[in-house]
Amino acid sequence: MGNSSSDLRYAESYSTNDFELVIRLAKDLEYFLTEHFQATGNGFGEKINSATCNNQKLPREITNALWQLNRERNKLVHDRTYNKIQNRQSFITTYQQAKHSLQQLISPSSGEYRCVIS
Repeated sequence: MGNSSSDLRYAESYSTNDFELVIRLAKDLEYFLTEHFQATGNGFGEKINSATCNNQKLPREITNALWQLNRERNKLVHDRTYNKIQNRQSFITTYQQAKHSLQQLISPSSGEYRCVIS
């Protein structure tokens, strides 16, 4: 996604607005799942459920992290009494680890990405 804030490595480089942060990171992961893991669906949760790697579901540790991010996102977006990320640093770290794990599952091959189960 270019030089968007979701690509930056350090927590202090991310948006200071929790709403913007969860939306940008969720959009980044949705895009990544769609582009590299054949994910389909209308939302982040549906894309997590449908993502595959060599016709297999993604590893449990990755999907657990993605669901953790999705739950926090949903609370912030849909619960009118929930107005900030419970643990911002943990949220960012979980995002970074999940994105890194997803990146480890793909490798360049003839200009395209192919999924590799580790």
